[in-house]
Amino acid sequence: MYVGNSTDKSNFYQEIVIFGVLLAVPIIILIYAIVRHIKMYLKSFHFQTRNKFPQLPFWLKLGNLQRYREFEHPKFQIYQKHYAKKTWVNSTGQVKEKEKLVILMMRKVLTDVFGITVDARTLPDSTCVISIPMRNFKCSTARPEVFISKNDEVSMTRTFEYQMIGDDRIQVTYYKVKGIEYVAGVCIYIENPYQSIIHYRESIIKKLLNGIEYWSTVNVREESMAIKMMSDNQILMTRSVYGEIKYWKHLGDQKKFQQIEMVNAEMIRPEVQSETFSVKMCQFKKSIVMIERRKGEVVHAEWDPATKNLTFSKCESCSQPDDAPPPSYLTAQNSQKWL
Repeated sequence: MYVGNSTDKSNFYQEIVIFGVLLAVPIIILIYAIVRHIKMYLKSFHFQTRNKFPQLPFWLKLGNLQRYREFEHPKFQIYQKHYAKKTWVNSTGQVKEKEKLVILMMRKVLTDVFGITVDARTLPDSTCVISIPMRNFKCSTARPEVFISKNDEVSMTRTFEYQMIGDDRIQVTYYKVKGIEYVAGVCIYIENPYQSIIHYRESIIKKLLNGIEYWSTVNVREESMAIKMMSDNQILMTRSVYGEIKYWKHLGDQKKFQQIEMVNAEMIRPEVQSETFSVKMCQFKKSIVMIERRKGEVVHAEWDPATKNLTFSKCESCSQPDDAPPPSYLTAQNSQKWL
């Protein structure tokens, strides 16, 4: 009888041990997964040591890259590589492809930053590198992670620095000139489209791309505006200090200008234009205005939708030298109409 009780107790303790092990294993696995997830999340915020030369992730081989040109967007460059398709089987036995969450995330980021529609044609599933230059910089044709200034000449006083973020998923290129640092571009690496989005911080990417822009003082031109005739409508052409030309259509009912993406130059009648206009920030109106110098005075050139003609008005604020203090409110208010 005594032996039987001992056997029962032994079996009972064995069952407790087995049950404890079976319960502990999934708990340990769960804790490990949570800790690993937290570590990856925190690591995605980590800015590594800067380098004088660009780095590449261990899995990326330049020889395997193929530049995507079919629906290439001027704001960024895409590189592709082959990836193995990953699938899973649902409860009904259907084979499903794993979701490409990181690709969806990057499409959203680019859409938010540039205000354009980025879909599967613009950013395909096979994307492995997204090279995004800041304005006034361009991507290198040799390496996707290298950015080049559009206007500056090579100089020892201007240097580039490179910094990886996270576990080599994002690389930012800095441009340093005269003791000031600017972001020249951001390069995003995607080993395969099935990666977890935990490795990428959307907030960091947006902050870098929305930073202070660098404007070179080399090879600059004078800003200008011109009124041109396209078919039966007059349009506004603006030329930036770097020669960037944009066309605008005036929406009279909304009292604003709308940019025209593409203009057929053959449709513009060159005889209806004025190359004498320039652009200036009016201290009185607190806005950029189109001005013209007449008889030594500066006048505003404004389009009157009622008469469909330009009207000119003298502005004492704009007539002052750039380094002079702005005129008083009453003086500017009493500016007379100039015909």
